[in-house]
This record gives sequence, C-alpha cells and structure tokens, in this order.
Amino acid sequence: MDEEKTENDNAWEKLFETTDMAHIIQQQGCYKISSKELRKYREPRLMVNFPSKKDVPKILRDNQLNILPIQSRGNYLIGHFNTFITSKPSDYNQKIEINTLGINRQLDTLKVNSITREPSAILTAYNYGALAYLCDCNNEELVITNYGRTSTPEFEFTIENVCGGDDYNIKVERSQLEMDAVFESHDYVVNKKKKI
Repeated sequence: MDEEKTENDNAWEKLFETTDMAHIIQQQGCYKISSKELRKYREPRLMVNFPSKKDVPKILRDNQLNILPIQSRGNYLIGHFNTFITSKPSDYNQKIEINTLGINRQLDTLKVNSITREPSAILTAYNYGALAYLCDCNNEELVITNYGRTSTPEFEFTIENVCGGDDYNIKVERSQLEMDAVFESHDYVVNKKKKI
C-alpha cells in the first residue's frame, strides 16, 4: 500500500526535479542549500523539521539522505547523514525497570490527566520527580536553568555516513538551538525536548 504524500513530500520531489542536487551529492558527498532556495518550494522551517524517521520525506528516505542546519536560519547541508538513533528492547542488556512515581495532589493547577502541551508535560515530569529520578538525585538538587531559543557559537562535529563511506566532518557557523527546558544537577545537565 502506497503511503499518502505530505506537503513536504511534494516540495522535496519538486526540489529534486528542478535542481542538480542528486548529481552533486553523488560527486561531492553533500549539497549546500539556502533558506532562500528552499522557500521556492515551501516554508524552510517546515521543509527541514524531521523530529523522527517517519517524518523524513519519502524521496530523502529512499535516497538515504537527511538535512542539517549549518548556519542560523540560513544554510543547510544535505547528505547521507545518520541523524537518528534506532533502539529496540534487545539493545538493553538488563531488564528495564518500570517505576511508578507518586502524584502530589497539592498541585491544583497541574492536571496530570489532561496534559496537552509540551511545557505542561515537562513541568509535570519535573514537579512529580520523574526527571530527578532519571538523574539519580532528589528534586531539590535538580533545577531548571534555561529554556527557549538561542544561537550556538561556531562548532564542528563528525556524523556517520549511512551509506558506509567516510564520516562527514561538519562545520556549523551558527545554528538555532531550541531548548524546551534545561535542568541541571550536581552530576547532570539535561536538555529536555518533549513532543506530544
């Protein structure tokens, strides 16, 4: 059964048809594209947002491609980047322990049975001790230190080539960093991203 095409699928197919992207990636390993060029097909922020593998447009999945920001709201790099981690129960050597945390009924404005927004989910996890439990500390030791959007400084990183070739060395001039909530304890810094 064919999957239903999304607006992103259609935009990326048009981009593939009207550019020499596939040829350049084959010759050079990656393709640099600007927000201005992406805007010809669709709003750039919508074209490049793939929270999970299933959100990657079909033509990119079929060609084992993904996209990374390399300049804040400006330029992107398309290549055979391994941008997702796949885990399955067999990846864990030990049995996963499930713990139930107590609910503090004193919080009248936090309704755990009707969480519909990402900030509410994060605050609930924090206020009821789930994040402290994950960091192996008590709630008094875990504090929220940041949230929102910011730009990164310049940095470089290496990312795996999903086609088995040499890893990519990526230089990021600046990129937008979104933090739903950053928590810090004596031993951990947790950048919490929540999707509902």
